[in-house]
Amino acid sequence: GGTGVTGLIISNSTIRGNGGAGVDSAGPDLRALRNRITDNGDGIATSGDNATILGNNISANADDGIDVQGRNVTIRDNAIRGNDGTGVFLDYTGTPGSPRTTPANAIRNNTVTDSGESGGVVDRNGVPVVGNTLLGNDEAGIQIKSNGDESVVRNNTARDNRYGIRLYEYDSG
Repeated sequence: GGTGVTGLIISNSTIRGNGGAGVDSAGPDLRALRNRITDNGDGIATSGDNATILGNNISANADDGIDVQGRNVTIRDNAIRGNDGTGVFLDYTGTPGSPRTTPANAIRNNTVTDSGESGGVVDRNGVPVVGNTLLGNDEAGIQIKSNGDESVVRNNTARDNRYGIRLYEYDSG
């Protein structure tokens, strides 16, 4: 991750109508808990390590619902719907040729619906994608990209998407 405020807790807040991300954090140990995040650029964007994104309602944002570039990030129990980009994007941030393993990232028990792109995109090795519901997304319910080796996709429901689970690298732009 980058530099920024360490240990920030954002909870039980309404974050709405911002041109950039509703929450944009480069510092480690972000805790985004039980917020309503709507009508922003990204809902939550973080490049900080050790973030917990838990129990948020993230909707109607102009880009991704959650865009993560940090390591050791848990994304759990969120309702993510109607964002123009990807619902949850766990992006690869290493340099070419570097190890792509980023331990302890997890996407669990989220509901992701009606995203303009995929419901969830994983571009990291070894990420558990478990117990999520992904419905009505324009691309895949879950997409594991080329840097997603050894990820585990288990006990998810993917329905009414263009693809249920897609193991594929593509350039949408």
